[in-house]
Amino acid sequence: HVPNDYMTYGGITRPVELHALPDVFVEGLRFYAEETGEGSYLAHVEGKLHSLTETQSLTLAISLAGAEASLETGQMQAEEIRSLSVTLPVEKVQAWDVLDPHLYTLRAELRRQGEVIDDLLEQVGFRTVEVRGTDLLLNHRRIRLQGFNRHEDYGAFGCSVSPQAMMQDLQLVLDMGGNSIRTCHYPNDPRFLDLCDSLGILVWEEHHARALSGEILRTETFREQIRQCNLEMITQHVNHPCIYVWGVLNECESETDFGRDLYAWNLAQLRELD
Repeated sequence: HVPNDYMTYGGITRPVELHALPDVFVEGLRFYAEETGEGSYLAHVEGKLHSLTETQSLTLAISLAGAEASLETGQMQAEEIRSLSVTLPVEKVQAWDVLDPHLYTLRAELRRQGEVIDDLLEQVGFRTVEVRGTDLLLNHRRIRLQGFNRHEDYGAFGCSVSPQAMMQDLQLVLDMGGNSIRTCHYPNDPRFLDLCDSLGILVWEEHHARALSGEILRTETFREQIRQCNLEMITQHVNHPCIYVWGVLNECESETDFGRDLYAWNLAQLRELD
């Protein structure tokens, strides 16, 4: 344990899933929406496929909010990872908003001669986030953040928190008129983010680097560790409509030239990933 304002646990503390994979499978989906009019959006979808063996062309079928598209994979080599992208115009959808969430199912089906051999579903929301001056705008409306920092830690469970306990935290936030959570200081359990999606609670999610000394920040391994943490956090959680900002390097020498360069490097990576 490193002395901190929270415990640093080890071991397996979140659910583990075991998947039986076909020879080609859908490794991931990435989504973002571009507003074109009231209730109208362009849904940008990227599907990542992973082939374990050499395979002939397959079809990746994408569907969302009544819009559909079919993409041909072409022949794939063993251990090849390939991304296929499509833009779907969607109409008459309701925006995801704070305390008024509307979620839609993004579905990808990988088909061989019409038979579905793998699929992947994501819950997504249509919303815009902007900064104008010092104002945060959600769906073009100025919003006041009222919320709390939250550690994923209970006396009875450590950091292996049940959905019931997560829901209790969120109910307390709602009872006090809150609309937002900051996940200090690490990416949260995706089940917690699912609950925030469903309840319309905004989330500031951040990676695991807090109040580190310059000595630690300058070690050879630090940049690679933080680069990997950013990559995993955004790749796994980018489709959650509740997340409106990514946080990095909490209290990490931002007052020094070295620290400012480190922040600039981190922010460039975040913008490249999202």
